Amino acid sequence: MCGRFSQSASLERYARLLGARRKGFEQRPRFNAAPTQSLAVCRLDASGERELVAMRWGLIPHWWRRDRLPCHTINARAETVAEKPMFRDAFRYRHCLVPADGFYEWQARPGGKQPHFIRRADGEPMLFAGLWERWWGPEGRVESFTIVVTEAN
Repeated sequence: MCGRFSQSASLERYARLLGARRKGFEQRPRFNAAPTQSLAVCRLDASGERELVAMRWGLIPHWWRRDRLPCHTINARAETVAEKPMFRDAFRYRHCLVPADGFYEWQARPGGKQPHFIRRADGEPMLFAGLWERWWGPEGRVESFTIVVTEAN
């Protein structure tokens, strides 16, 4: 499961890597991106062109009730994503790519957990498969995403 990752490269670098246009937002480098933060995500716009946009990490399905606090579904298991109501519509219609410089995994040790940063050997960014949704809450429109995960190889 991916609970923290890094987006420390420039938005221009991610946009070039993805062949996407950047859609009006700024982001400082995130070396320890956390759930609920606004992060860079690549999706297709209405005309089918790639765009790099900011979205909240933690999927809120479009049907989520407005009178309930938003859920924080940061990961979706690849094995069940097509059937789970939480992800089913996004899986059918709203895919995205999440650029990252690496992610963190923790190892249990006496006295606490030890974080390990996992990245590509060549230092280039990696891409996570993701799903996104648009939800209308009390404060207006919220676009959110989740990362699709599977067993380690």
